[in-house]
Amino acid sequence: MSKMQGLEFPSCCVLMSTYNGEKYLREQIDSIIAQKGVDWQLLIRDDGSTDKTKEIVNEYSSCYDNIKWYHGKNIGPGLSFIDLVKTAPLSEYYAFSDQDDVWYHLKLVHAISILESERKLHGNRPLLYFGNSNETDEHLCNKKSRLKHLRLVQLDFLGTLFHNYADGHTMVFNSELVDRIRSSNCYNDIVVHRHHDTYFKLCADIVGQSIFDRESLLDFRRHSLSVTEDEVRSQVVITKRVKRMISKFFNSQKLTSNSAKVLLDNFDNDLEGKMKEKLKRIAFYRTSIGRKFCLLMDKEIREYNESSDIVYYIKVFFNKL
Repeated sequence: MSKMQGLEFPSCCVLMSTYNGEKYLREQIDSIIAQKGVDWQLLIRDDGSTDKTKEIVNEYSSCYDNIKWYHGKNIGPGLSFIDLVKTAPLSEYYAFSDQDDVWYHLKLVHAISILESERKLHGNRPLLYFGNSNETDEHLCNKKSRLKHLRLVQLDFLGTLFHNYADGHTMVFNSELVDRIRSSNCYNDIVVHRHHDTYFKLCADIVGQSIFDRESLLDFRRHSLSVTEDEVRSQVVITKRVKRMISKFFNSQKLTSNSAKVLLDNFDNDLEGKMKEKLKRIAFYRTSIGRKFCLLMDKEIREYNESSDIVYYIKVFFNKL
């Protein structure tokens, strides 16, 4: 806890990766500065911007002692966030931030209060909070709940292994989880093909706990690079989408099974029981016909797959899972 104006507030280090974000960056930094009930600091890593992002960041850093930044070569957002985690100063809590969202004033303190309640009940252990968000257009209009209709089963460990819905821009986590992440050696193996938030969610589920909150405490910009409704219906766009799907299938990185193997190799002592059994079934299904058949017949695992059963069977049969 840190004392501010005679009051004790929890400390939270916000980690932001920037890349050519000059258009909306000020709005997001201003919304972090406006956070209430928390002793925040902001650490920014610029991932090789070529616009005025670095000038904007430097301007804020010159005005606020608790805003620091550095720059590096372009390595992509996932690895950039991992570099921030490795570089971040000591803090009770940490949070990921996109460069173009807008946070509500109580975003951090709300998440921290939930984590604090969990800590008081079950003691110190790695904890991760993630929540809902309001998806908007570029002008913060047409808001809709991002995870409103999601089933809870899609948010558990195996659900995340197949498809991650835990958005990094909502995440707040404690120092215990950061310590475990820093001591692991496998984040590059997962982050380079998936994302930092996927890795954090999977690790939290293995070594501690992740907590989902349906409340939305930020506006998440969805940039309008999409085509119009009429164009979506057109044959040209449909053809392009089909081609993308086919290309994605045949160039599959086997993300699910490879991620399962990486987790088994690096968290063997933390895994036990059903979780470990399911991971092994997914990780090693390609080693024999018998194991492939066992995976195909595992209804519980199949339930996590979001494509049709036929597509799932094809993926497993052709070693593309």
